Amino acid sequence: MKLTKTTVKAITAPTSGYAITWDESIKGFGLLTTAKGTKSFVVRARIKGKDRREVLGRANVLSTDRARELAIAWLGRVAEGHDPQADKKRQRLQSITVREALERYAARPGLSIRTREAITTRVNRTLADWLNLPLVKIDAGMVERKHQAISKDTPGAATVAFRYFRAAWNLERINSKDATGDYLLPPCPTAVLSEKKLWNHHARRQRAIAPHQFPAWFEAVEALPDSKARAFFTFCLLTGCRKSEAAGLTWQDTDLIGRRVIFRDTKAGKHHADPDHHLPIPRQLVDLLSDLKAVAVGDHVFGDDLGNHRGRSLFSNEITMVVEAYGPFGPHDLRRSFICVAEGLGIPSLTTKKLVNHSVHQDVTGGYFVAQVEELRSPIQRIADQIDAYRLAAGNVVTITRAKK
Repeated sequence: MKLTKTTVKAITAPTSGYAITWDESIKGFGLLTTAKGTKSFVVRARIKGKDRREVLGRANVLSTDRARELAIAWLGRVAEGHDPQADKKRQRLQSITVREALERYAARPGLSIRTREAITTRVNRTLADWLNLPLVKIDAGMVERKHQAISKDTPGAATVAFRYFRAAWNLERINSKDATGDYLLPPCPTAVLSEKKLWNHHARRQRAIAPHQFPAWFEAVEALPDSKARAFFTFCLLTGCRKSEAAGLTWQDTDLIGRRVIFRDTKAGKHHADPDHHLPIPRQLVDLLSDLKAVAVGDHVFGDDLGNHRGRSLFSNEITMVVEAYGPFGPHDLRRSFICVAEGLGIPSLTTKKLVNHSVHQDVTGGYFVAQVEELRSPIQRIADQIDAYRLAAGNVVTITRAKK
């Protein structure tokens, strides 16, 4: 029928689903009516071999004459070779900024807190002057120049920033597909870094505390004015945990009587049936943690003055103080030192991997290896005792545990 104000009003709702009444004078123009009585003007055409339909507006808002004009315009653009829906997507793409793309990627489910923090702090800081630029305006030349400029001072920051930039771009590209599966956003311009082999590749750090260096390191740590910082560094050394695991440790997950802790939702947890890491702690840490608990505020063992998670600025001032007194140092050195001591004691590598929560999912033998907390108690105590021995070797007789009464 010819769609007019009168005929549109007279069309009744179907008993279920929806029905479309097509206009007799304009091919592809129609009225969609749902079972609930909602009426909307639609237009339809075949584009790139596929039927495409678009809603023009509700019939109670849009007049029939205006809907007819919009349908004619839409069909005219199709006749000229355009895809109106793809054109709308392209227009939206023009307004998406680098900041919005990064935020959308950071909001994806399944990303760790650590990854989200890396995007919202490190990447945003590195690409600060790009954040308000339209994503589509970033080209290969800009990527190459920016990457080279950052790499002069902080090559690691350049790598991190452009890897996440690439991930955010690719997510937008996937979302930019039109109805026929064509991408409306071109490939990421970071491809130039691969083509010209400009990515920064750094050898993994091997720095660890050597046996003869332990006395000096402990002396530097013991001199720190913040007792929580002293406890934090000692805890990381004697457990081999990641600094992020220690930072997230809560009193609720710390059992001083049973001498065990639980690190929640760990980096390697996605490869295990249990995402949490259950670990016994050596005797040397019991009194240390007991002293902290006696004056504890808030939930986090190594939290700030209010007991909250410290975030990425974890004891940064204290790290600087240790460096000034001892020499080059970073918290991850403690994890490597723990592993080196374990190797020196001949502790099996699979046991060491379990202690430090390294993934063993690609290790065929490791896939059958399940070490319970109590089975790890002896090896972690041996490692702590050996570190104690190294510490006292230079005549430093101050132990890290109080004498038992």
